[in-house]
Amino acid sequence: MRCSLERELRPNITYQENPTSRVFWILFEDPLVVDFCMNLSLLKFDLVESVVLISDKQLKIKKGKKLKNARGKVAVNIEGFEIIIPEEEIDYWLSFFLAYYRDGVGDVDHIDLDIPYDNKGLGLLSFQLALQVKNKRPLQPLPKKLILE
Repeated sequence: MRCSLERELRPNITYQENPTSRVFWILFEDPLVVDFCMNLSLLKFDLVESVVLISDKQLKIKKGKKLKNARGKVAVNIEGFEIIIPEEEIDYWLSFFLAYYRDGVGDVDHIDLDIPYDNKGLGLLSFQLALQVKNKRPLQPLPKKLILE
C-alpha cells in the first residue's frame, strides 16, 4: 500500500518551452545521484507516492501501470508537470544512475524520455526529459577489423 509521502529534490533543471515540445534538462551532480537513486527505489517499492524535482517548474514523478505504446504519461497542472512511468522505466533509470555511481562515469551523459501528450485540446506536444550526469566515458575507436564468425 502506498503511503502519502512525497520526496523532494532540487537538481539543476533547465526548462524550455517550444511550440511543439516541453523540454526538461536535469543535471544530477554526485551527491544528488545517491539521493535520486534512493528515492527512485522508494518509488519502485511503493514506499512513497512520488518523487518531486523542484526548480522554477515542478516535475512530479509517479509510478503507474505499463502502457502499450508509450514509456509514460504526462499531466500538466498549475505547479508544473506530473509524469507517470511504469516500473520498467524506473528500473532503466536506476540501472543508469547506479552504474554511474559505481563507476564515477556514465556510458553516456544522459538518458531521454520522450512522451507525447495532448495540451488541453490544443494539439499533441512532446514532453522530453533528459536525465544527465556530469561525466561520460570517452568514445572508444572502432576496431580496424571486425571478425565475423
